[in-house]
Amino acid sequence: MEKNYKEKLRLVDVAEKCFISQWHLSKLLNKYEGVGFSDVLNRIRIDKAKELLTDPSLRVSDIAETVGFVDIAHFSR
Repeated sequence: MEKNYKEKLRLVDVAEKCFISQWHLSKLLNKYEGVGFSDVLNRIRIDKAKELLTDPSLRVSDIAETVGFVDIAHFSR
């Protein structure tokens, strides 16, 4: 997830890459991260966006798109 956070990731696709069921991946994420798949992915994206936001030459909408948010309003929330 850290390497491909920019892509449109789905739980089923990540589970497939890990050679486990999506149910099992979901349980592991909840056990070790305390949140679900989309929350983990959003946290990764937000952390990357925070790094990019320190550069005043970058526009917020460009940063949102760079880290994988299609909808700027969703990114802003």
